[in-house]
Amino acid sequence: KKTSTKYDFKAFGAAIKAARQGEKLRTLIDDLNLTSKLEYGAQPLRRKDLRAGPLFRQLVAQFCESPLAERCGITLEQEEPAEQTVLSVDEALLARLLENLMNNSVRHNPKPVNITVHTRQVGERFCLTVADDGIGYPPAVLAALNAAEPAENAPHILGLYVVQQIAAAHGGTAVFGQNTPCGAKATVWLPGRA
Repeated sequence: KKTSTKYDFKAFGAAIKAARQGEKLRTLIDDLNLTSKLEYGAQPLRRKDLRAGPLFRQLVAQFCESPLAERCGITLEQEEPAEQTVLSVDEALLARLLENLMNNSVRHNPKPVNITVHTRQVGERFCLTVADDGIGYPPAVLAALNAAEPAENAPHILGLYVVQQIAAAHGGTAVFGQNTPCGAKATVWLPGRA
């Protein structure tokens, strides 16, 4: 006697969609908690001296294992001096900074994008650039990121605001702009030593 099993793929798809929505909500809540802690100095920095080369190879590889990585191509370019740069950073926070930038590239582009993560050393400063070939930042987002105080109708930029806060907590800065010829580009400057 043959038996067969019927699968309800519609329900399965709905379950996957709910799980993804739950993950987005968890990330949003985590970002809200982190931004509040960083703003009020309640987030202790667990600094370690780490070589930039191995650190960024590890962080990019971790992102490549995430479901979002299926919707993008990722290139890591590390200039030789930056490869050897020692960063005194909280590894988990730096991971969050890079994850937020790459997530932003994937989530805010309707089509798959190519992301380039580039590192270089400029004097005593370490430069991390994350650029994509998507649609770029909307003008309202750039205006909100560059405003001294948030506007009443500011767009949702929590993930990018967290990037700015993490950079500032490490004595650095984050600058957002458009990539040439198209796409978004974020440049993060951190103290670093050869």
